[in-house]
Amino acid sequence: MLLFYVTKTGRLEKSIVNLICCALVLFFSVQSSPELFAQNDTPCEGAQRWTRGASWNQNGSINDSNQAPSPNGIIRCGSSAETQAQLVPFNNSVYNSNQFAINVEGSNSCIDPSSGQPVNVKNPTNGQPIIWLNFDVRPKAGSFEIQLNDNSGDKVGWALYVSNVHQTGTSLAANGNQLSGDCSNLTKVACGVESSSTWNTIPIDGTDFIEATNFYLAIWDQNADGNLAINNFKARYGCGDADFETCSLSSGTPEEVCNNDGTFTINVPIEGINGEYVGYDANAKNGGLSNRVCLTNSGEAGSTTGVISLTYDQGVDYNIQIFETTNSNPPIPVTPSAGCDHPDPYPGDPNNGNADSCVATVTGTAPECCVEPTLETVNGSVCAESQSDIDLTTLVTSNGIVSFHETQAEANTNTNPINSTVSPLAAKTYYVRSEVDANCFVTDKIEISIDPLPTVTVSGGSWCTDAGLVQNIAGSGMPLGGTYSGTGVTDNGDGTFNFDTSVGTQTLTYTYSDGDNCSNSATASLEVNDLPTVTVSGGSWCTDAGLVQNIAGSGMPAGGTYSGTGVTDNGDGTFNFDTSVGTQTLTYTYSDGDNCSNSATASLEVNDLPTVTVSGGSWCTDAGLVQNILGSGMPTSGTYSGTGVTDNGDGTFNFDTSVGTQVLTYTYSDGNSCENSAT
Repeated sequence: MLLFYVTKTGRLEKSIVNLICCALVLFFSVQSSPELFAQNDTPCEGAQRWTRGASWNQNGSINDSNQAPSPNGIIRCGSSAETQAQLVPFNNSVYNSNQFAINVEGSNSCIDPSSGQPVNVKNPTNGQPIIWLNFDVRPKAGSFEIQLNDNSGDKVGWALYVSNVHQTGTSLAANGNQLSGDCSNLTKVACGVESSSTWNTIPIDGTDFIEATNFYLAIWDQNADGNLAINNFKARYGCGDADFETCSLSSGTPEEVCNNDGTFTINVPIEGINGEYVGYDANAKNGGLSNRVCLTNSGEAGSTTGVISLTYDQGVDYNIQIFETTNSNPPIPVTPSAGCDHPDPYPGDPNNGNADSCVATVTGTAPECCVEPTLETVNGSVCAESQSDIDLTTLVTSNGIVSFHETQAEANTNTNPINSTVSPLAAKTYYVRSEVDANCFVTDKIEISIDPLPTVTVSGGSWCTDAGLVQNIAGSGMPLGGTYSGTGVTDNGDGTFNFDTSVGTQTLTYTYSDGDNCSNSATASLEVNDLPTVTVSGGSWCTDAGLVQNIAGSGMPAGGTYSGTGVTDNGDGTFNFDTSVGTQTLTYTYSDGDNCSNSATASLEVNDLPTVTVSGGSWCTDAGLVQNILGSGMPTSGTYSGTGVTDNGDGTFNFDTSVGTQVLTYTYSDGNSCENSAT
């Protein structure tokens, strides 16, 4: 019996370094059959499809159901073997070295699968029967097991070929069978003899298990007795999920990423199975080592793809060697991780399986990178109503050439730059561009918000024209902390102000700035009112008038107050005056609706009585009526009176002596209507 574990490396190289494991258990039974010689002597003429296993869908996926339609031929996952019994040459196929030569004699690649040691195998004999069996292994499998049972003890030889064309499906061949790959373009990957025990491992030349693999197995009897039949063909572990695992690796086109710190990163996509892979380049940073990538196979959880990343200083070319961590001759020693799959040893050499074959090299020149300038921004604000502006440069920190724009598109193309000093009426976004050159730049944005103006109130006041300089007026401005100004106004810095009323009515302005340095103001009137026009007239009295009461005042406008020495205001527009105080000044004071008052004065005269003299006379009783007596009263123009006396109005008087002796009274009134008398 022979057991093959088959893996692929991505190269069709026939070197012991690039050998991968394949396990195949063969139990051959050569049964009696007629010796038939036909012209079906090439793989394309003699190949038959394995009738068990999964089948291809039209889109290249795999139908693994138990009822998968024919043609089948894809080895399934898991340990349950699927068997096709009684294999015989298709259509009497025979070997013809002129049509397709199988050359295994003298090849050190043929082995005894039990020991893993090289063996000699005879080539098929021309004209002898040969079995060609076509089957497939799914992408990213890495290993599989097949078993050929032969109970006759014949000397079986075999050679395993792989199609150099990968096909995820089958096509109708010229011989009428559905076959995969290209049966006319084959490469030998293993050869050997029947195993002396089951499930042995052998090394084979590798091919790429990353893609679907189309195999062609040739079986013949080295004894060339003309009869060939195999009891059954079995296969299992078609997803690389057997205990024995081999690795496979291929690399894709590297991605060059320029960083903003003077470095660049090379990201190499890799695809493979059953290995822990790492990249190394002495010129790279981080000691030259990349991240580690653990790949499994299609039969296990995990990934079969990954990315190897290395970072370099700008200007440094790269030469990356990617290898499996159990490689026997790595570019730099690394310790394999226990948590990752690794290739399993196979009989013979090497003891690290096919790890040395799973390598890749990626080289390239350093990309021309842009070192983007640094750019940091902060948002700002301005006061409403364009009361303030802001210089956008104060909101930017950058080591590049900075410009400002109104749209992102303009920033990207560096078109229509605007002045850095702005004063928007509403909240607005500005876009910043910082560049090293036209193709190396970064952008950001600045939000400018609008700070509302503070609400400010103030009230004024009123004064009369005679108030002069009014000091330390308690201001009513709100919020507190503002400043008072205006014609004739002086701010005292403590919430009070002075006002010189001599400037007349003015406007008081109160200005306040808040924490955002936004200011607003309010105004009020500082009124200076004229004094009312006040008039009053006085009067005159004689010294003997005494207390003159309820004198009707002449003050205008009405409603004022009378005052002065000897004057009493009665509150009803009249006043009393005590003439005993002599001549005095009467003051009339009036306050109007603006609380402005004024006064007027007049004289209250108290006049002395005139000095009056007179002399009498004497007459005899028989004088009778004495007429036109020339009066002696002084000053003249007075009036004579008394019993028996008649004033004649011309400075003379008559006296009737019949009344006897009487008193003559002379009364005189001067220009002030003051009168006096003498007797």
